[in-house]
Amino acid sequence: MLNSLPQADTKQFFSTMTTVICGTHRPKNLTQKIVDKYCETLKDLAEETQLFMLGDLPPDFVVSDSFGARHESTEALLAEKLVPSDRL
Repeated sequence: MLNSLPQADTKQFFSTMTTVICGTHRPKNLTQKIVDKYCETLKDLAEETQLFMLGDLPPDFVVSDSFGARHESTEALLAEKLVPSDRL
């Protein structure tokens, strides 16, 4: 059945959002370079990609979330970067 679909419809059918997570907040880290290259590779493969940086979270997000007092900025970042993703 998929062979009979036009190419544009097939691409739309399989369209996904991938969020790549940079798991460090340290400035000038090697992880950032690797994550950037990985995002570039996914985009070359026509993947819809976005980057989630731990450094974008508020400095005290672990403490505040642990006690049920999530920052609005944390909530907004999660809603923007993680919720719409199909893959992490």
